[in-house]
Amino acid sequence: MQDPTTQYNGDETGFQLDPRNGKVLAPRNVNVYSEAGGGTKEQLTVLITTKADGKVMPPATVYPYKRAVPKDSVDKVPEDFLVANRIQDG
Repeated sequence: MQDPTTQYNGDETGFQLDPRNGKVLAPRNVNVYSEAGGGTKEQLTVLITTKADGKVMPPATVYPYKRAVPKDSVDKVPEDFLVANRIQDG
């Protein structure tokens, strides 16, 4: 417990893929998003982990896919980010 290189703290935040809000700040007459049919509650999760010695681990982007994350999605993530998919029960 005295070694700060072995103590970690993680925090996550979720971004709704279908927020259902209806109000978006954007330039007029510009389509900035499209609404998914059916009102899904899926979200994209980003996990940030830090160590007690002050170092920050690479951010992890966690996708809600049951199988592998599509290559076109992985290609859009910055190189220093980690990419994962959430394991879903049953």
